[in-house]
Amino acid sequence: MSGIGEPQLVMRGGLSPHHYAPRPSEVRTLHHSGLVIWVGPSVEPSLAKTIRTLGDDTLTLTLSEESALELLPARLGGNWERATLNNDENDHHDAWNRDPHFWLDPVRASTAAKAIAQSLILADPENKATYLENLTNLTADLSHLDDDLKKTFEVIANKPLFVFHDAYQYLESRYSLQVLGAVTVSADRIPGAKRVSQIRALIRRAGVSCILFEPQFKPALIRVLTEKTGAHLGAIDPLGSTIEAGPKHYFVMMRQSAAVIRNCLSPSKPDKL
Repeated sequence: MSGIGEPQLVMRGGLSPHHYAPRPSEVRTLHHSGLVIWVGPSVEPSLAKTIRTLGDDTLTLTLSEESALELLPARLGGNWERATLNNDENDHHDAWNRDPHFWLDPVRASTAAKAIAQSLILADPENKATYLENLTNLTADLSHLDDDLKKTFEVIANKPLFVFHDAYQYLESRYSLQVLGAVTVSADRIPGAKRVSQIRALIRRAGVSCILFEPQFKPALIRVLTEKTGAHLGAIDPLGSTIEAGPKHYFVMMRQSAAVIRNCLSPSKPDKL
């Protein structure tokens, strides 16, 4: 929208999209918008009700419904080695059967940008040329980002790691990361003592050298999980909640995430928590 206007960000950083509920002022903002863009009910479930009440004069783009994104099937368990670990967890993502975290793949982000540009043109056809020019520039920037991430990840692609929340399937797929599994498929569920013991055993057995965790997980749980495993820790935020919103937000978030993973797998000094 550069040169035309500035989009309004309804949900600010630091809030969980899974728990977010729009305030009355935000509902009014949505109702007065020409175009509303969201991922979909599997990520922002509390926003679905408001979306259904929008009038015919408000266009809606639900990115998770864009077939061109080729969303991957949601993984139903916290580990991919089902013969090794027993896990009966279910996640709210499963109800939609597709993993919605597509933005962690710059190539899919480029596809999403095209869908957004098309929706903007539909809502504001007079500025079509500017939207298309902006899309061209953004697509080039995303291509450069993809190249940079390939270089970052190519030296660590074969090193096993574990994650707390199963949100990184697209990053794994694009850059051949060897993620053995997740502590939980839902960021909102805390694993029990039996599962923690199973995961700790797998971490030691597989020689996992890195465990990625997100800000919402308690330090005590992280310490228990990594105790006597020798694994390093990497604090990662796939929403970029502490990064200033704006045109560079996505690029900063992705590069920071890549740096966290690289440093966690090849640390210069031990991590402390």
